[in-house]
Amino acid sequence: KILFWSSKGEVNQNHKWYYQIQGQLHITRRQYCVFAAWTPKGLKTETILKDDQFWKTEMEEKLVSFYMKCLLPELVDPRKVRNMPIRDPDTILQAIENRKRKL
Repeated sequence: KILFWSSKGEVNQNHKWYYQIQGQLHITRRQYCVFAAWTPKGLKTETILKDDQFWKTEMEEKLVSFYMKCLLPELVDPRKVRNMPIRDPDTILQAIENRKRKL
């Protein structure tokens, strides 16, 4: 079952595919994409427009935080190549703990 579309046929903006599409649209500076998925009723396509507001409110801050706290420190001072554990900022550890509680 594909949960990318609601029962009314509208795009589910909480779906992980929507986040991925918005990220790709912003990174590639495209204005839209044509999303296609095979369903039991055949091929379903949807034109997804770049959503600057969604990017600003739902994605940008989290991505910048991840880059600054997780990726950049490893690029500047790699620990993996020295067989050291990778840094886990408090925000990451908290997210892991929250996910464990939900399971």
